[in-house]
Amino acid sequence: SIEGTLLMLDSATPHVAVVVQAVRSGKSVATVLSGENGKYQFTNLKPGAYQVRSQVLGGYVYYGEGAGERGDGEILRVESGKAVRGVDFRFADFKKGVWKHYTVCSFK
Repeated sequence: SIEGTLLMLDSATPHVAVVVQAVRSGKSVATVLSGENGKYQFTNLKPGAYQVRSQVLGGYVYYGEGAGERGDGEILRVESGKAVRGVDFRFADFKKGVWKHYTVCSFK
């Protein structure tokens, strides 16, 4: 598995419900949303080389040194039975405005 946390630039405030993708050979192979605490986890990935990217305003940011839109982030090696931890992101808030959550109700 690969796991990490999405935090804002203050390193304390989590990014909640943000898309995170595991990318292999240039294609997204798994997508998850960060949780209430900013944490995310990919489970049951096949062994191999992956990049991890998170959605930001206008595109994606890749994990690792020199990461950018071109997909030049760090390559992570996933091995069977071993977790890759600490794949953390820090970026500015990009969800501007007031957000309201609605639920669907059915009436009988």
